[in-house]
Amino acid sequence: MAEDGRGLREAVAAASSQCQELRASYDVCFLSWYRSSFLAGDLKHDSCSKIWEDYRTCVLKELKGRGWEKIAQFEYNMASDCDASTQRPRRSW
Repeated sequence: MAEDGRGLREAVAAASSQCQELRASYDVCFLSWYRSSFLAGDLKHDSCSKIWEDYRTCVLKELKGRGWEKIAQFEYNMASDCDASTQRPRRSW
């Protein structure tokens, strides 16, 4: 693993390429939502959440398979520290 993060960048790029079809599907869904809903004032964005979760799961699986379990675990911990409805950090106060 390179100290400058190069190894991580390469692992993420490789993992992403294995999941590119899912990412492309998400991009199409997101752009459709953005154009038809968001620009019309509808800020709810759950129509693409299943596709996003499938893509995220794919990337995390690929990272784990490449020996980057710590990155996958970090991502999981960050998600568990967020409010599920807003994906923003929970307030501790």
